[in-house]
Amino acid sequence: PTPSIMPYQSPISPGRSWYEDTAGPRPEYKALDGDLRCDVVVVGGGFTGLSAAVHLARAGSNVVLIDAHRFGDGASGRNGGQLGTGQRAWAEELAQLFEQTPATAIASVGGKVRVTTPKGTISAGKCLIGVNAHGGTLEPISAAHIMPIGSFIGATVPLADSSVLPGGEAVDDSRFVVRYFRKSTDGRLLFGGREIYAVSDPKDIHVHIRRQIAELYPDLRDVEITHGWGGYVGITMPRKPFVREVMPNVISVGGYSGHGVMLSNFFGKLYAETVAGNRDRLRLIEDLNIPAFPGGRRLRAPLLFLALNWYALRDRI
Repeated sequence: PTPSIMPYQSPISPGRSWYEDTAGPRPEYKALDGDLRCDVVVVGGGFTGLSAAVHLARAGSNVVLIDAHRFGDGASGRNGGQLGTGQRAWAEELAQLFEQTPATAIASVGGKVRVTTPKGTISAGKCLIGVNAHGGTLEPISAAHIMPIGSFIGATVPLADSSVLPGGEAVDDSRFVVRYFRKSTDGRLLFGGREIYAVSDPKDIHVHIRRQIAELYPDLRDVEITHGWGGYVGITMPRKPFVREVMPNVISVGGYSGHGVMLSNFFGKLYAETVAGNRDRLRLIEDLNIPAFPGGRRLRAPLLFLALNWYALRDRI
C-alpha cells in the first residue's frame, strides 16, 4: 500500500519522544478491511514481526503483518536506540502491512490458522505472535510467561562543550534496574533507567530521569529535560527470551527482558528459517526452561510488583 503522512501520538507508550520529534513524519498504513489468505500471518509490528516478515517475503512467502496500533509503537520504537537495523528499506516492496488492526482471536482449525480482526479475518498456514509486552489476553500461554514493565527515557538539551561521554560511548551499568545512556548526534544526553511496575502513564518522567542523571553527573543536577517518554518491555522469570509453539502452527516469541533491540531482529530471522524448514536454531531457544510467573492471572502482577520493587530498593541501599 502507498503510505500517507500524518502526525500521531501512541496510545500505548506515554510521553513525548525525541525520536518522534526529530525523525520527521512516519508513513501510515491502512487498517485491514476484509478477509485475506496468505502463507504466514504475523501479529505484531515491532522488530520481531518486521524482521520475520522481511525474511519470509524475501524467501518467497506471501506474508500479512498486522498491528493493533502503529508499527514500532511499543519498545521497538521507544528504546535506548543503541542498535540500528535496515528492514524499513524493504517494507513497501515485500510485505502486506496493516496498522490499527488488532488481533481479537487466534485459532488453529483444520491445519490452518485463523486470525480474527475487527473488520476481517486472515487465513494462513502459519502464524507468528510477536507482540511481546502487549499480548494482553490474546493467548494465555505467553501471558503466563511474559510480564510487561514500563521503561522510561529522557533527553536533555544539547550539552555544549560537555565532558560527558567525550568518546561518544554507549553505556549501561550493572544494577538490577539498569541505567543506560548515550549522546545523540546533536549533543543531547539520552538517559534511560526508570522502570515502573503498576502505573501505565506516569506524569513525572522528567523528575525521576533528572534525579538519576544527577547521581552520575552532579554538574547536571539542574539540566533541562526536553523530552521524556516510555515503552513497555516484556520480561520473563529468568530474564531469558520466551519462544513456544502455543498451538499448532502458531509460535509466540517475546520476553526479551531488555535486550530486544538485538534479539528481536535475530529471532524474526530464525522464525523465517523455521518456516523454510530449518527449525534447528530456533529450537535451541524453545528448549530454554522458562517457568510461568507464580500467582496465576490474578496474583502474578501484584507479586511481581512487590518483588521488583524489592530489588530496585537494593540498588539504592
